[in-house]
Amino acid sequence: MDPDTLFLHMGPGYNARMEAKLLGDQLWPPGLWFWDQPPSASFAALTQSAEEALNGLYASCQRPVSVVAHSFGVHLGVELLKRCPEQVGNCHFIAPCQNPYAGFRNLAHSLVSADWPPESWRYKAQEFLPGMSDDLDDFWRLIFLILECPDFMRAYWQHRISYEEYKTIAETVPGIDLPTFQAVLNSFHKTSPSSVDASEVNPSLGSRTVSFYLGAHDPLVNAREEAAYWRKIFPRGSFSIFEDSGHFPHLEGRGKLLIARLLREQRSPFSHPHPDPHRLTHL
Repeated sequence: MDPDTLFLHMGPGYNARMEAKLLGDQLWPPGLWFWDQPPSASFAALTQSAEEALNGLYASCQRPVSVVAHSFGVHLGVELLKRCPEQVGNCHFIAPCQNPYAGFRNLAHSLVSADWPPESWRYKAQEFLPGMSDDLDDFWRLIFLILECPDFMRAYWQHRISYEEYKTIAETVPGIDLPTFQAVLNSFHKTSPSSVDASEVNPSLGSRTVSFYLGAHDPLVNAREEAAYWRKIFPRGSFSIFEDSGHFPHLEGRGKLLIARLLREQRSPFSHPHPDPHRLTHL
């Protein structure tokens, strides 16, 4: 089956191999392209690559392309909605983080509170965080501090067994492309794209019905506050918060099966009604 759904993975600088291995056609619907975002020198360049990927799918399937986006991929999804509204069909946005710079600071605080990081690392973090500024130099000091923490990805998960499954597969796929991660986030910070500031977002987004899925234990965000932010941009959106999930609600807990089911139900763009647009569901 030719793909007609575009998956935008977390990042920047990661890849979609994890979801392809953990989900693939066994849970998620056939026809979904687990697109690996290419190395990029800026957010604009990465967005252009995503637009080319979308247009390629649209040309081949001759109908609007559904978009499933996770984490930083949600920012790309928003840009595609602004640039190519006619080519985009159903949208499913998973674990968005509207401000990644604040998100990583939240992650560091979560790690300080966790019971597995070494005492020496927690002490170092506790020394750094109170005086951390909002400039990019301090942001990158924070990132490299997080990378020093053993098993820091464990904080993204609520279910240890799901994390161990993820960790096993992570050892078999390419790791983060750090130059792309740095270049895109530096550019994203400088250009302040409209998806970061709700007051500047294209008003046409307000007419879209987008489904959002968040984890109540996501260490990057407060799920209710994050949902409230995106509701300002997508007032017709539906929002589901999974009480048993972290930053990967599509890979653990109830969300893993429910999100897969919803994707299958909305297989054909616009052929199924969206949930109540005023809903904020806790699952």
